[in-house]
Amino acid sequence: NRVRQAARWMVSALASSLALVTCKEPLRATLTSHIWQMLQRTGIREDTLEQSVNAEVAENLDFCCTVIEMHAIEKAMGSIDEAIQNSCMLRRKHVETRSTTQFVDTTVLQGLIPNLPEALHPSLAGVRSQYRVYEEFVKIQRLITNPNEAAAAAPVVLRGESMKQARPAAPSGMHTAAAAGSNDISGQTETLRALLGQVDKLSMKEGSSDSYAQLQHDSELKNLVQTVFEIIDTKVPVSNIVASEHCAKQIFLSMLQGVANKLRIGIYLAFLEKLSSLVPGLDLKLTEWFGAISEDIWLQRVDLAETMVRRGLLNLKELDRTLSSLIAARRGGPATDFAIHVVRQCIVLEPLAQSNDMALTLEVLAKVAAQGRGGGAGDALAQLVEQAKRSSPVTKFPASSAKDVKGAPQAPAGAVPPSPGVQQQVPDSSGTTFKEPFKLPAGGAKDKNSLHEQVSYILDEWAKISDLPNREKLAAQLLVTLQQSGFLKSDETAEQFFTSLVEISVGHCLSSAEPQPNNQPAVLNFEAVDAFVKLVAFLINRSASESDSVNPAARGMRRASQLFRVLGVVVNIIQKSSKENPSTFNPRPFFRMFIGWYMEILESDVSDEVIMIPSLAAIADALLALQPLRIPVFAFSWLELVSHRCFMPKLLLATGQNGWPHYQKLLIALLQFLEPYLRSAELTESIRLIYKGTLRMLLVLLHDFPEFLCKYHFQLCDVIPASCIQMRNLMLSAFPRNMRLPDPFTPNLKVDLLPEISESPRIVVDFNASLMGLQVPLNTYLSMRQPANFLSELPQQLLLPQVEALSTGTKYNVPLINALVLYIGMNAIHKGQAIPMEMFQQLVCELDAEGRYLVLNAIANQLRYPNSHTHYFSCVLLYLFGEIQLEVVKEQITRVLLERLIVNRPHPWGLLITFIELIKNPRYSFWSFGFTRAAPEIERLFQNVARSCISDETSAP
Repeated sequence: NRVRQAARWMVSALASSLALVTCKEPLRATLTSHIWQMLQRTGIREDTLEQSVNAEVAENLDFCCTVIEMHAIEKAMGSIDEAIQNSCMLRRKHVETRSTTQFVDTTVLQGLIPNLPEALHPSLAGVRSQYRVYEEFVKIQRLITNPNEAAAAAPVVLRGESMKQARPAAPSGMHTAAAAGSNDISGQTETLRALLGQVDKLSMKEGSSDSYAQLQHDSELKNLVQTVFEIIDTKVPVSNIVASEHCAKQIFLSMLQGVANKLRIGIYLAFLEKLSSLVPGLDLKLTEWFGAISEDIWLQRVDLAETMVRRGLLNLKELDRTLSSLIAARRGGPATDFAIHVVRQCIVLEPLAQSNDMALTLEVLAKVAAQGRGGGAGDALAQLVEQAKRSSPVTKFPASSAKDVKGAPQAPAGAVPPSPGVQQQVPDSSGTTFKEPFKLPAGGAKDKNSLHEQVSYILDEWAKISDLPNREKLAAQLLVTLQQSGFLKSDETAEQFFTSLVEISVGHCLSSAEPQPNNQPAVLNFEAVDAFVKLVAFLINRSASESDSVNPAARGMRRASQLFRVLGVVVNIIQKSSKENPSTFNPRPFFRMFIGWYMEILESDVSDEVIMIPSLAAIADALLALQPLRIPVFAFSWLELVSHRCFMPKLLLATGQNGWPHYQKLLIALLQFLEPYLRSAELTESIRLIYKGTLRMLLVLLHDFPEFLCKYHFQLCDVIPASCIQMRNLMLSAFPRNMRLPDPFTPNLKVDLLPEISESPRIVVDFNASLMGLQVPLNTYLSMRQPANFLSELPQQLLLPQVEALSTGTKYNVPLINALVLYIGMNAIHKGQAIPMEMFQQLVCELDAEGRYLVLNAIANQLRYPNSHTHYFSCVLLYLFGEIQLEVVKEQITRVLLERLIVNRPHPWGLLITFIELIKNPRYSFWSFGFTRAAPEIERLFQNVARSCISDETSAP
């Protein structure tokens, strides 16, 4: 079946494209000639003749090309079916033998494969990826208004019918006439074909939306769907059953064609539900049409059939008669496999019906199982039949427990988890059919099993309506039901309610895992998770009271309060599950939740920043609680969430920089997680990936939000290890977007005359906390040089306790040294005293090599864009290099500058200015010191760096 379908996809796309290329221009010339001759005989004026001919040709050319394409496709389909007939027969015989070995067509391997490159050889492990090549023919095939033409992309052949029944779409003028209100069957069909063709085209463009509800309000597709609903309401002749059924059949067949796009299928099912409410017994007709489809399509569309059963669009008793007759006739093949899947999903796993609804099929399957007794397949089938006979209807989403979330119980082999749907249906005022909504099962919130059953019922009912175009009425009824049930009455009951929702949706998702070959991630079904996300978003978006409509701040706080309550539940479950079962914890359902809330809440219609900022802050607090240091197994998902386009820009673009403190905490948390690995340079593959992701995120911040890095550079440098030079350079290279940096390589650049050099930078530093009790004695010494022993005792106060020193890899308190250096420098800038420079000189001389290196690094951290701090600390480094006679000090100053310059760009402006001045100014006699020529490779290194900073003739003595 897959071979035939792949061949048809390929040949239909090629035949269609070839026919279009070869016929369009000759056809245009022929049409022009014939129409010209026809209009000339009517006596039309010469001045309007050419215009009329061009207009007629333009209006009919595409229609004529469509006819030619249809005939070309029909002929090509017949040819390819004949060409692969023997190959398909061999495969069918292999399937009927129920052999456990893989099928290999040796004739193809002998004739074709030797001529192919090794990379293109078919492999049993790569069949699925190779099959995608043929699926691509569907995407590249020309989108045309007649859905029957798309039959070439995914041909749906009814038994007893042929492709000759397909007719091309009428010209646009005929569409308009039909849509104006004609009850003629063919006219209605042509109108519907054109509209469905547009639905197909637009739904493929909406790649980011999985459901109708996610579409923007001004979406072209959303407006088109509403148009189709209006046509069904007003134009479809309900009194003419034949015409109504013809329209339904057109929608049904079009739904089966083309790529199984989730958004597109959902829209088509909504159309059929609408017609089902208008046409009595349409489910019988739909079942009849489904049964008439070629069996080759059944297994490809088994999920669609399951959803149609769930929504009440297929009649199980009618389907039972069709399946039982086909199985009895063949005792195997697609019909049997399809029936097994339907029984397992619709009766055993998700009881949508009783066993007597498919009694005939179960009876025939029992006979098939009896013939295979003694074998694994026969015994498994017999067991399935017995389970089906004992089953009874229950609610859809299984009521999970915390155990489900931790252990993720696996569904039976071959099972696909249930998705939301409709059973018993009643029409609403608009004519759309839904199940009579929201009658909770008996029980109370205190009974855990009863609570899970009720929550499962609510989630299932919500899932049925969440993606419907006109869900507002039923959604309002759901809100009333929740309020009356008392689930949201208090914080305690709300926490129980949301906990059950999370456990049920996550348990359902994890139990749907389908193992993939080659260690690929398992395929999960996220329908229950998505339903939960949309339910939370609905409750939050509807939470504002009437008074809040004139008080945006109150509305924003109300929304954030509800969101924070839900996020608290999710955070607790993630923390508990990851600690109890870290090796089996799967973060994907929780990641999907956050992404869903980004889309449903942060990307909602609410444009008022006062309303949105509290919600952003609530999400930031939740992510901070889930930081990688606390939950390492969530690290990759966490990094993607904090850098997501729907979160990071909104938080950083908030008015008044209100979101910056939240994002600074998240970035600090990420760097604290990486710090032990980066300090020891022990990067596993996972840590290396997170490090690369962090660098990319910092580059985005440097490019789009440089002021953020400027403001928080001090805190960020505190948590970056000394060995991560490039990362630190990224932080320090940021400069305000309204500033134009002077070229540091400009000859005779007077840095002290730059207008920006006297301005203080905007930074955030809490010296009371950073100086750890040193601020008072430090102020006293800076003002009065008292106490006299303060400076001599200062190096001892910079040391860490021994236990802490072992864990951090250094005996010095690096954040304290950074704060001390910045505080002394800021005091010197503001008061102009000489004491700060004396303190720097004393520290550099008295500290050991490690302490001196950390102090010099702290000074270099302030060499950034033009400002008063950059100027002062540049002068400090140059003064220390020039005044201190110890060559070891000069060498360490050079090392601190050089190691920041030899890494890849960007390089901070202040760093370049300082190094250029050091090697260029003869006052410092830089090239006279021995460390510049300690070894040939070191000498070459200095020469190369100098050459990149200044011109060749001044780079060396």
